[in-house]
Amino acid sequence: MVSLTSSSPVPNSKHPILIICEQRLVGEGVKLLVNAQPDMEVVREVQQYSEAIPLLQACQPEVVIFVPGEPRCSQTDVSAQIPEIVSRLKNAYAKAKVLVLAAARDVGSVRQFLKAGASGCLLTSAPTQALFQAIRTLAGGGVYLDDDLIDTFVSLLAPRPIGHLRNAGGELTAREEEVLRFVARGLQTREIAARLKIGIKTVDTHRARAMRRLNLHRRAEVVAYGVRHGWLTDAGEDADNLPGRSGPKELRSLKQAGALM
Repeated sequence: MVSLTSSSPVPNSKHPILIICEQRLVGEGVKLLVNAQPDMEVVREVQQYSEAIPLLQACQPEVVIFVPGEPRCSQTDVSAQIPEIVSRLKNAYAKAKVLVLAAARDVGSVRQFLKAGASGCLLTSAPTQALFQAIRTLAGGGVYLDDDLIDTFVSLLAPRPIGHLRNAGGELTAREEEVLRFVARGLQTREIAARLKIGIKTVDTHRARAMRRLNLHRRAEVVAYGVRHGWLTDAGEDADNLPGRSGPKELRSLKQAGALM
């Protein structure tokens, strides 16, 4: 995993954190919790994402905790605005890992957050320790999803037919992407080899090469990458063709792991 501590202005190898929270009391609470950890430090706290944009280069945070505000009127869809905000934060400072604290368990919205560049999503109902685990996971180069979100993904996601392969990352060969798609779906090496009619060692080679090119270190990261790039879809689209399939096996195992690490 990639660590950015060498470029951080914060001493003692603490993970520099920037908090964006419109609700001041909530933001202060998150700040107190984070600063109580020996390996974390909140370098800035702002109420609007527009305030954070010009500060990112100077602060060089490893993790940006983004707590979306409450809708100002009944017709305002806050979740629809989050992907654009995440995208702007990443454009301003690509090295920052964005952790969205969401109030609702909306898988469709979470997939949009990930596609926009967020590295994690935690529900505001999660225990305090989950926040710390999420921060450390993101700072280490991983991806984090709330346990309850993982459960929902398991129930709603099913494999999508590969069909015409396209290179989502711009770096993989067609065969490497084909293998990685199967990995994201939760297939084991022998199953992939049987489906593609290639050797087990060949599958291992393609998988290792693809993960190295995309800087992915664990299978769970491959699953998250697949979610971002549309390799997994709602079960309703494929339910008729895939009876009895509840979702990728890897997602089922993530509940025990506790995180997408």
